[in-house]
Amino acid sequence: MIALLASALGLALGATSIAPVAEPPAPQLAYQLVVTNPGTRSQGWRGILYDESGAPLEVAPGEHVTTPLGSFVSVECVHLWDACGLIREDMAAWMETGPVFNKIDGTAWVFSVWREAGVGSAFAWRGELTGDGVAYPPEKAPADTPMGDFVIAGGPVGGLAWTGWVHESWTSAAAPALEGDWRFVEVAGTPVPPAVEATIAFAPGGLVSGRSGCNSFTGSYVQTGAGLSFSGLGSTKMMCEPELMAVEMAVQQALAETHSASMADAELVFTNAAGRVMARLTKAAP
Repeated sequence: MIALLASALGLALGATSIAPVAEPPAPQLAYQLVVTNPGTRSQGWRGILYDESGAPLEVAPGEHVTTPLGSFVSVECVHLWDACGLIREDMAAWMETGPVFNKIDGTAWVFSVWREAGVGSAFAWRGELTGDGVAYPPEKAPADTPMGDFVIAGGPVGGLAWTGWVHESWTSAAAPALEGDWRFVEVAGTPVPPAVEATIAFAPGGLVSGRSGCNSFTGSYVQTGAGLSFSGLGSTKMMCEPELMAVEMAVQQALAETHSASMADAELVFTNAAGRVMARLTKAAP
């Protein structure tokens, strides 16, 4: 009887069913730095990148890989005490500046980076630091570990939305030197034919110009560390062969979505807010 009354009342009031709110996707483990054999003469550490299925990426030594988390280089593991595996390029540069094993403290340190849903299509990142399986208190930052110092992010890291712990070398990601002439060699994963003139020139004062395959364009850019964005882009209005127009549309889309820039294996790499590689460029011959 109660069920019938409730049903009738719902019909009388014109009640409608409410669709359940979709749950946000669960955080996904993207990267780890792990101290191995802690407290022994064989102490080392390893960098591990995970794909979307949660499996560790296998990359040949010396090879570079660009991910939504940044550009990494594969450092060969020869000895138990090596610092090796997949290492972010800014951290690899830091490793070359001097000794990285400043102490052996016997703690099993693990730095984990989790990928979470961000605003729109962008990702957000969260860093965790544990010692012997226990979360390291943020109030004790910086954390002095055999892998170097870790700090609490005070804002975006290299153009990435970030909370929690981060390796200190990641926070000082050098802004790539943009000034000069560059040639697009790949846009949205598709190689640009050598005969197609797709270029961009960065000038002092935040001015930019180039050719997008068919038409020439001008505009402005803003670079803040690893962050990069374009605005006020305008171009001529010629029509060209379909091949040239296809490149042009791809270049225009890449510039519109560019959110950050980095150097990877002598290439300038544009990525969008979700970490997708939008374009790869090489320095134009003088």
